[in-house]
Amino acid sequence: MDFRKPSSSFILDFVTSSNGTMKGTRMRMLFLVGKLGTGRINIQQQWAYEIRLTRNNRNGQ
Repeated sequence: MDFRKPSSSFILDFVTSSNGTMKGTRMRMLFLVGKLGTGRINIQQQWAYEIRLTRNNRNGQ
């Protein structure tokens, strides 16, 4: 096994990737919440389901 300290570029890539993922998730959630406030009840239920899926995937459940 290699126990060397990770390079700073590796850490920067990881943090940047995590930030990008978090920002993308936040944008998707805002979009879905906006859609939840409009439309017919069956459409609202579909969007609510999508929000629950996104939240559960983010929490690793």
